[in-house]
Amino acid sequence: MREGMISAPVNLPGTCYHKAIRGGELSLEKLLDMIRQRKIEMGYDHIGRNDGEANYQDLLGRLLMASDEDGKFIKEKDIAITIAGILLDSSYTTNNTITSLVSHLADHPHVYDKVYEGGYVLP
Repeated sequence: MREGMISAPVNLPGTCYHKAIRGGELSLEKLLDMIRQRKIEMGYDHIGRNDGEANYQDLLGRLLMASDEDGKFIKEKDIAITIAGILLDSSYTTNNTITSLVSHLADHPHVYDKVYEGGYVLP
């Protein structure tokens, strides 16, 4: 996928870009499967609550438990995209990772405000 990100954006079979698109789609599907499995392990019901028995302190568990001010949980696809971004960023330099982090904070100003205040803590 990394090579496809810096290739010519020509989405034709056989091109590096096309392979990156397909690889990204397959990766997201695998991540979504993992997320759904974890939700089952955590005891989620049909509206997103869990039974409180499982205590998952890893990134996936924390993202599944996180909610906004209105009590809405993060969508599965958004969690998958976030984790895919972290995995992809981890193969780059620190500068690339920081740039990606700043981009994500720019996309979510309410999170940026809390980080800036020093008050953002994952549940």
